[in-house]
Amino acid sequence: MNPVNLAYPVEQRIDLSQIPAGLSALWHLIVRYPLVSAIVVGAWVLYSVWAFRWSKRQPHEPKDERATVRGTAQVLSFKKTRGEAWNAGYLFLPAYMVREPRKTRRYMCIIKLAVHIPGREQYVTVVRKLLGPDERAAVQRGETVQVRVDPDDDPKNVRIDVNAGMRPPQQYA
Repeated sequence: MNPVNLAYPVEQRIDLSQIPAGLSALWHLIVRYPLVSAIVVGAWVLYSVWAFRWSKRQPHEPKDERATVRGTAQVLSFKKTRGEAWNAGYLFLPAYMVREPRKTRRYMCIIKLAVHIPGREQYVTVVRKLLGPDERAAVQRGETVQVRVDPDDDPKNVRIDVNAGMRPPQQYA
């Protein structure tokens, strides 16, 4: 063997002829271990259904750049649910590895608001939002919070500005 030929780079390319062999090997694993395969597929289906249903529970607040109409809202009721933001965006890591510390966990909260937008009639809406401990303290029953609404969207979809400065409470009917 000539050692000079070993110094030249080798062309790297994907061999598409190996795909059918890979699928064949996967099929043989499925046929050989049907119970394990059924458990894996079942777990994947359960996770997909759970993820789809959880996505429907997420809040429908307007985007930050579209919510331009400002107003205030009085918190009529506040409920912290058991739903919590535990994954923080890490899809394939187990929950115990990505959970926030207990003191800083964000929980799904259901907040009933009496919204007052200047120039409009007052109305009542319900907001579902993930809130941390500081945000939960700011949005308690009887408090007044700043809200923003998208003028072109449904006025019941409001964005709560928990970090905005509070104005003095207005008279609510």
